Amino acid sequence: MKNIFLTLIFLLTLGQVVMAQDQPLSELTKNMSVIIDGRILKENRDTLIGIDKVVEYATIIKDKEKMVRFGVQNENGIMVIITKSQSKSPDNVQMKDMLVKMGIEDSTVFKDIPGSVNDSLKKVHDFASIEHVPEFPGGFKAFYKYLGNNIRYPRDAQRAKVQGTVLLSFVIERDGSITDVELLKGVMESLDEEAIRVVSASPKWNPGMQDNRLVRVKFNINVNFHLGK
Repeated sequence: MKNIFLTLIFLLTLGQVVMAQDQPLSELTKNMSVIIDGRILKENRDTLIGIDKVVEYATIIKDKEKMVRFGVQNENGIMVIITKSQSKSPDNVQMKDMLVKMGIEDSTVFKDIPGSVNDSLKKVHDFASIEHVPEFPGGFKAFYKYLGNNIRYPRDAQRAKVQGTVLLSFVIERDGSITDVELLKGVMESLDEEAIRVVSASPKWNPGMQDNRLVRVKFNINVNFHLGK
């Protein structure tokens, strides 16, 4: 049979394998938005004719929340395509990373990624060395306001009149979430735990960028505990 993509296509939103009805990609994507090698195809859909022969991986996304992460809204869904020749390009490395964060880690697209690519995705950059540093929505002033509004001073620390500064480090992931919160310098167990709790629950940041790619960034912060008069 000619011009047939695959008999199987992974539907991310259903978590199931579904028959593709032996249709070429140019037909399957007729009413869908298409992302090829990390870029949205806006015009000239003739580009898809014959593309089946050079595709390494393709998948359909119909979950609305997941589509928003790609900056696309289409009730018919998105077809994400990665070609063999561009599999290791920065755009596709970033695309694969995004798919991993969406829970597609076991998909065939990741089986042949060299260790060097995986290492680059896992690398944590220092805050001071990044071209575009991560930023909390509204800036650091807004972040400290968030801390102030959400910290609950532990009762045992209040009774003991313990005050001080807890020093933490954490990683701002490529999707802006906070992970790997670590205590660098503590004051009192309950104060330390409260600082870790509030920082871990932080709203998402605007992630850092290096060489036009989203990267993981490590950041240190002081969380101050002071009793009022």
